[in-house]
Amino acid sequence: MKTRAGLSPPRLLNIDWILKSVSALSDLTATIFDAADLLQQAARMLAANFNLAAVEIYTLDEDNDRLVQMACSANTPAAARITAPLKRTSAADEEPPWFVEAVQTASPRLETGLPPAESTVAARAGLAMPLVLMERAIGLLLFYATEADAFSEDMLPPANALAMQLVVAVQNTRLLKATEAQTRRLGVLTEMGAVLSVTTELDEAFQTAAHYIKQVLAVEHICLIRLGETAADLFEVIAATAGPEFPLPVGKKMPLPDTTIDAAIQGKEVVAVAALSELKQWDARRLAEYGLASAMVAPLVTGWHAVGAIGVFCSHPRRFSADERDLMMQIASLIGATLENLRLFGQVHATLTRTQALHQVTHLLMSADARTFDLQDVVEAARQALFADTFTLMLFDAVKKEVTQVLRATELSPEVAGADHWPYQLLWQGLKGYVLENCVPVLLPKITRENARQSAEEQQDRQERGIGSMMLAPVFHGDQLMGLSIVENLLDNPDFVEEDINLLMNMVSQIALSIENRRLFEQMQRRSTQLVLAAEVGTVAATTLNTRQLLQRVVDMTKSRFGLYHAHVYLIDENGDTLILAAGAGDIGRQMVEQRWQIPIYKPNSLVARAVRIRKGVIVNNVAEEANWFQNPLLPLTRSEMAVPMIMSNRVLGILDVQSEQAGYFAEDDIHVHTTLAAQIAVALEHARLYKQAQTRVRREQILREVTDQVWAASDVDTVMRVAVRELNRVFGRRAFLRLDDLDETSGGNSASNTEGH
Repeated sequence: MKTRAGLSPPRLLNIDWILKSVSALSDLTATIFDAADLLQQAARMLAANFNLAAVEIYTLDEDNDRLVQMACSANTPAAARITAPLKRTSAADEEPPWFVEAVQTASPRLETGLPPAESTVAARAGLAMPLVLMERAIGLLLFYATEADAFSEDMLPPANALAMQLVVAVQNTRLLKATEAQTRRLGVLTEMGAVLSVTTELDEAFQTAAHYIKQVLAVEHICLIRLGETAADLFEVIAATAGPEFPLPVGKKMPLPDTTIDAAIQGKEVVAVAALSELKQWDARRLAEYGLASAMVAPLVTGWHAVGAIGVFCSHPRRFSADERDLMMQIASLIGATLENLRLFGQVHATLTRTQALHQVTHLLMSADARTFDLQDVVEAARQALFADTFTLMLFDAVKKEVTQVLRATELSPEVAGADHWPYQLLWQGLKGYVLENCVPVLLPKITRENARQSAEEQQDRQERGIGSMMLAPVFHGDQLMGLSIVENLLDNPDFVEEDINLLMNMVSQIALSIENRRLFEQMQRRSTQLVLAAEVGTVAATTLNTRQLLQRVVDMTKSRFGLYHAHVYLIDENGDTLILAAGAGDIGRQMVEQRWQIPIYKPNSLVARAVRIRKGVIVNNVAEEANWFQNPLLPLTRSEMAVPMIMSNRVLGILDVQSEQAGYFAEDDIHVHTTLAAQIAVALEHARLYKQAQTRVRREQILREVTDQVWAASDVDTVMRVAVRELNRVFGRRAFLRLDDLDETSGGNSASNTEGH
């Protein structure tokens, strides 16, 4: 800013102007509450009232190690405003300006003969008045004049009065700002506490806390830490906002000693770190390597017991204020109380869950309609009732020596849950074999990691998956052994007790009874379904005359109604020596039809061809044991197959072939029912064939009438012949010729006409 020509000396010794200025500063303090606006107006007013070249006002930053220019009467752009260090910490640092000494000593400083480069204006003299509060400088009031001798010692008292008035103004705005911030923080804490009080999930509680913490602390990353339940020297980050690359990974147990977390928990106070890179703790070093510079960690205390900690992190160096540390402790108290509430709620919920699960198991297994229960629901309810990590139920056919069904309820990953199926022979080895052979349950606590009855493979598998307590119980009804139940918990979870094994035995006994009831029910339902399907096929046969649609509907209905793996129909070709696939259920069946699958009638290893040759139904209930049985690559799960001939008027029209994923699925009763179905399909095919013939006959008769009408309407022989040839061509779908030889009696010669239809 250029000084005005002829600017008079500063009026700092004029008592009237001093009183006016003090009064004006008081008015500004009472009416302006924004610190930046207040100081800017004060600087302009003081410069104008005292004929000064410029007035600048500075305050200390949050760390109290640097002056920041808050106002300048010379209208200096904000980007160009000065920040000045109070001291040099190294030779590379900039030299503090002349007025810094006033802040360091908390006393005024006069500077005469000031070079122009030393100020933001073309001034030759400067007067630096510290803004002192309780014997400590909080800022600086700086006067500039154009004359080198413009300021004197006599001006210090009035300048100090102005500075003291500015101290009041600055302190009032700071107190107002702090009050507003505290009010806002209290409001946020109140709102946060209200939301957390109704939270029932840990993840929801953390997300809520993180949302409010970012509002009041302006941090970038937050993590929630829990101490190890079985090992006091371990901790685990159970939630974090930093994502998968956070240096303290979520879900992984890590050593607690020699960490900032341990320091916060041991001291039960907030640990604030302005520079993580300067600490020796391993977690601080890892955080610094990740790019985080500062942090605060507060312990989570429930009662007198610390259960974990919460940490906040910034990517830039930051000295957290005492207010922020107090606020962090209040937040930690809220979160600690929330964790305790969640723990108590979890206990109540666990008891309620077990009661409900037991009720559900009892309802499913003991109700009058137990034959219709979903076994997977029962297994899940049993797992919950036992508070188990995994409940596996394997059912097998002891006669056929194969596992027929495996059901598992678990919340673990497939790797930890382990194999959900074993070959039948493997079930009779080791501890599982002992349980099945003796038909007795076994309870293993986690402290007994080795058991004489466990095979080496079982012990290794248990150790690799981190399995602690286990229970095994046979599933049997009467003298029929039906399967094996295995219940497992991880090492971190409590052992099963005698009460649990008794409950397990009671449940598997009821499961076995219900399975037997369901088997009997399914057998009756299957027979009923077969009869209903036979009636439905009869209805389809009576209403569907399109052969392709008829066969497709029949195979789809057969597969769905009987719960089969596959169903298809073969028809014998015109030569009577080959079976051609006419319809197949589902996408696989349609794919096979498009590929035109065929089977020679005399193919020796074909079940379908054999049924044609012997003219009756054939069953193979274990295709794996059938010599030379053809494995269709499109139907890899077939275990049982049945083929019955479709016979009409003692003539085999084709084969109805059905397949199941279960070995031993078909019985002699199935042959009788499916033979009836096949007979109805044959009748339907014959009806469709006769209907098609009738349609063809009607169509030809109609065309014949049309030809006759056109012939009678023709006026000459040539037209008659052309009409006849054209219509014959249309009727038969082939090229037709008509040759007419006639004797011309008048000329005594021969006449011939040859007409070809195109």
